[in-house]
Formats: sequence, C-alpha cells, structure tokens
Amino acid sequence: IVVDSLGKIYVTDRNNDRVLVYSSTGVYLCEISSSSGLNKPDGIYVSKTGFVYVCDSNNDRVVGFNNLFFKMFEIIGFNKPSGVIMDNEGKLWVVDTNNGKIKVYSIPEKQLGTTKSFMSASVLSSPDNFMFGNVYSYPNPAKQTNPTIHIECGTADKIEIKIYNIAGELVHKTTLTGPPKLIRGKLAYEYEWDVKNVASGVYIYYVYAEKSGEEPIKVVKKLAIIR
Repeated sequence: IVVDSLGKIYVTDRNNDRVLVYSSTGVYLCEISSSSGLNKPDGIYVSKTGFVYVCDSNNDRVVGFNNLFFKMFEIIGFNKPSGVIMDNEGKLWVVDTNNGKIKVYSIPEKQLGTTKSFMSASVLSSPDNFMFGNVYSYPNPAKQTNPTIHIECGTADKIEIKIYNIAGELVHKTTLTGPPKLIRGKLAYEYEWDVKNVASGVYIYYVYAEKSGEEPIKVVKKLAIIR
C-alpha cells in the first residue's frame, strides 16, 4: 500500500492480480487490472510525477505505468521482486527477493512522458546481466557530424573506449563510469566522439568493460567518418 502526493491510496490486490486506487477518504476510484498482465503484484511505489511502479512478482519484473495508468515499460531480470521505492535523485531501488539483491535503476521519467501517446511499452534488461547486447555507432557513416557510440552491457564499473585509425594508431580514448541510462527503452551507455579535427576514413573502436566480481568483456567494431 502507498499514498501519492495527492492523497490517493494504492493497494496491491495480489490474489486478484490488480492494483486498486482509492481517494484520500477511501472511495474507490479505479484499478490497474489483470488485463495489464499483472500476476501476484507485490510492492508498489508512486513517484512525485505520478508514475506507478509495481513489483509484478510472479512475472519476475517491475512494471512502470504513467499517471493515466498506461503501461510505459517493464524491467526484467528479477526473481520474485517484492519491494520498490524511488530516492530523491530519481533512482529506482528494487528488492530482488529470491536473488538476495537490491538493484538500482536510473529512470528518466521526463523522457518517458505522461500521456497516452507513450502507450507502447519498452522492455529493460537487468543491470546485473553483465554481457554485451547491442554495441554500435550512429550515424555510421558519420557525415559532417559527430558519431555516438552506443553500448549495452548491463552495469559496469568502468568502460574504456579506444579508437584507432586503419593503420593501427591510437587517435582517441576515453573512460565511462557510473550507471547506464535509459536510452530509447534500453539501459545503455553512450559516448559522443568529437571528430572536429579527425580526418575522413574508417576507424576501429575497442570497447573494454569491467565489473567487480566478473570477467572483463570486450568487443571491437568499426565506424566511418566522411567530410
């Protein structure tokens, strides 16, 4: 059970696979029903902007609804999540019960919007899945613009990017730290390479990611720059 900033009361009705919403005086208003796919909902939290986060326990996910109760996204990779709360910095903390972990997500609610036009839901992978997903640069080729390197690998302690020309000479390097961000429905890191003084040609970029307790992972990709 949770109360939002307007005094509305939200109750997870586990056995009926729904969330009930009441006024501050206890009058029934509406519900997030089982048609949304909820199966034994457990923990629930309502943010200051009206987003509703529900631990969908039997589906091993957390579902995010906007202030009109349209499903916006789901975060997968749990085992019976049971509690959820958002801190003052906008980070979402989830109790992953059967995995014995607490997982933290950065959720940019302003980017997700709050209206029906954002009805289609995105699926987010768990930040504990330390492996490469999509790694690419865009635009590629980059014609008179900076390329951005997009990296999906869960949460890393450090990501090192090294960029070489076709002769094998190092032309640029950088290091990324911190949690991934929600980018077009995916938890990912991104880096925009300033190529103002870089010649046209094909470049090879090497991505090396480290995380405590895990084997380092690496991948090599190509991008092109056209002047």
